[in-house]
Amino acid sequence: MSTCRICQHMVGKKDFCLNCGARVEYTPPARKSVLEGLKASIKESLKSATEKEAQKYLEEGFNAALFGYDACIPYHEKAARLNPKYESILATTYLGAADEKLGISGFGGLLRELERSYCRGDKANEILACVEKLRESKQDDYSTYCEAYEELDQICHGALSMYDKAIEVSHDSGALAYRGRARAFHEVADCILVAYGVFHYHAHVYAIPRTYDEICRSKLYTHGMAQLGTYIGTHAPKIESITEILWLLENSASDYRSALQIDPTSSQSYLGLYHVLGHLGMKDEAVASLNKALGILNKAIQADTEDEKSYKERIAVFEELGETSLEILDLEHLLALSTDEFHVESIKEKLTALRKNR
Repeated sequence: MSTCRICQHMVGKKDFCLNCGARVEYTPPARKSVLEGLKASIKESLKSATEKEAQKYLEEGFNAALFGYDACIPYHEKAARLNPKYESILATTYLGAADEKLGISGFGGLLRELERSYCRGDKANEILACVEKLRESKQDDYSTYCEAYEELDQICHGALSMYDKAIEVSHDSGALAYRGRARAFHEVADCILVAYGVFHYHAHVYAIPRTYDEICRSKLYTHGMAQLGTYIGTHAPKIESITEILWLLENSASDYRSALQIDPTSSQSYLGLYHVLGHLGMKDEAVASLNKALGILNKAIQADTEDEKSYKERIAVFEELGETSLEILDLEHLLALSTDEFHVESIKEKLTALRKNR
């Protein structure tokens, strides 16, 4: 069980300390003294053959990480089978592999992949057919449901099954796994919408080209209470099945809520839930989620005024709230803290744009 770096309160696997609110950071242990090193060598000599074999597989997995998380999995699975105490490491490996497959770590991404496709409509219809089969079979046809889930997993390059394995293997990794799976469901919904020419407000995150003129001329695409994004043109795009898109968004919201049950300090889960609930037209709940994220980040920055990650997340919250002055203040703080040259330039560009449009 780890302790908070600010107040020394026991924190466990949480994003933020429940006592002082500081962001939890996992730092490497201090260098061992000569006596500690001697104790470690004696302990090593007393290890069982099974434990030595487990550690060998563990080390081989870490060495394979050069080729991505996928390459680590067979070794870490063997290590965890030999000694269950390594299940948490295996779960972390599954999470890393899932993020890579989904493109969160910069390995492509479903929407970027869709951009390169010449048959966006065909791809969207293929996904819709898969989701329809999944939704309709969930209650009464387990075999068909498993088959459809496997198809959707393939569309996500195997990310869903990796998140599922992480949830199954370790409760401690559950919050991250549920949050990752929530992002996957949300991104599949976005893939379908983008294929039909409907873009959500944060389409720039996925490098979808949208000019300032297009944004000014865009119209809101709604279905009942749901606000699914914007489109350009005289007539709203005709999407074959909105029901499937809403089902994906509802599953995403459910997974974000599951993540928050495990880690109620996760500002990222609250931000993700805010975006999904906004799409579903649940404005009051969405705003409540955004305010909870803001409360967590305020407390984190109060506990540690050099917490760059919390400043970045709070900037995103202020952008959603339309609090341009507060967004500028946080960007100025971030600029003073940042040492990365590229990051400094991007902050300066954003500050210039905000000051110009204020």
